[in-house]
Amino acid sequence: MPTSTATANLLTEGHVVQLDLGGKTSALPCCILGFTGPSVVLGPIVPATAPTAEAIEAGRAAYVVIDHDEQVHALRATVRPGSDPGEILVTVTDAFRLGQRRRYSRAPLALPATVAALPGGEPWETVTRDISAGGVRMARINAGGEHADRLSVVLTSPPAALRIETEAEVVRRSQRDLSLRFTRIGEGDVALLTQITIAYYRLAR
Repeated sequence: MPTSTATANLLTEGHVVQLDLGGKTSALPCCILGFTGPSVVLGPIVPATAPTAEAIEAGRAAYVVIDHDEQVHALRATVRPGSDPGEILVTVTDAFRLGQRRRYSRAPLALPATVAALPGGEPWETVTRDISAGGVRMARINAGGEHADRLSVVLTSPPAALRIETEAEVVRRSQRDLSLRFTRIGEGDVALLTQITIAYYRLAR
């Protein structure tokens, strides 16, 4: 397996990595909480102390060190504090070795979805099997519109007052599911879905 693909597969929610900021800092064990576009959100397993915390605040260059199957992989990166206290936002700059890591975290959450073929198809109701800020996988119910290549998708969650209107293209079909990639979605909705998926892995720690 090529190095880029092998390394990319290790950047998965829930995996533990070491953050090495060099100098007088100590390697910081962190859990991967999720992905936000080009960046990875890390949750330290133990709180960062000085001078490691100071290096994070300063946005120092670092290495994300992955120890897997008796092999050590190190990805060059830059760091900065995350939006939640104690979390770290890492932008991996070692693009070749990063390989094909997906841009957004995907969480196995079931949301009601109203779907219709574009243009002007008859809507049907289903539920998502997983969600991300880049697309969703949803259950098939043998609706006629499931054979269309372009769909409108409205995701809702009444208890959370959530309503997200999108357009998507079908990227994969199975007997049970449709996998969709969003082709039109508001920036605020991308941010909201990113927050929801990362919150799922934050609670699962």
